[in-house]
Amino acid sequence: MSNLAIEMTGPNSALISFTANQNGNFLTAGNSVQHKINIVDGQFLRRIQGELFRLKNSKYEHNVALKLGDSPRINLDSSLWSDLADALFAFVINVEVGNLDELAVAA
Repeated sequence: MSNLAIEMTGPNSALISFTANQNGNFLTAGNSVQHKINIVDGQFLRRIQGELFRLKNSKYEHNVALKLGDSPRINLDSSLWSDLADALFAFVINVEVGNLDELAVAA
């Protein structure tokens, strides 16, 4: 398991941070380099989240290349992208619950 963390920076945005080791042309769970990625809710992010969740459910164990938020394309092994799938799922749920709270206040 990696040390990935997600911090909400607004109602529809967050900062994902994790440390990783460089292993050839991909990143693996480790402590060598700190990475930070800003994300904003949207159709593209939700599509990535859905695909990662599908790969995780099908027990895909290979590397995945992602372009996420403001970061350049990164290659992640399963030790990182599977945790990222969970973090993105939690982010989407948090955004949806926030939207429900707004509706309740408006009513």
